[in-house]
Amino acid sequence: MLRSRGMRVAEARTGVEVVAHLFPRGTSYVEPSLIVLSAQLPGYNGLSVLAGVRSLGRRTPTIMTWPEDEEWMALEAVRLGVAGLVREPATTSDLVVAIQTLPFANVAQTFELGAMRQRVS
Repeated sequence: MLRSRGMRVAEARTGVEVVAHLFPRGTSYVEPSLIVLSAQLPGYNGLSVLAGVRSLGRRTPTIMTWPEDEEWMALEAVRLGVAGLVREPATTSDLVVAIQTLPFANVAQTFELGAMRQRVS
């Protein structure tokens, strides 16, 4: 989906696969330009993956998708330093806008992200 827009993408269907991409066997952390995670990944969820990346002192820009009815996930992502939030179900256009407008997910959610940052500080 993002490849068709000229972006280089490594895909993972589970949190375990994300960790395998970020920490290939026998090497140190691979620093991507951007991480896009779902808060609801099976295995290690997106929040766990992001917490692990942050625990290494890495500040890789990260966009997190989250289910609207699970606001606590978005608040936790903000606490962990997420650069942008996109509500699920996220479309290709939602993700492209989020990527193009980092550090905020999109204009409509800029205020929401700011409000959430205030709530967790």
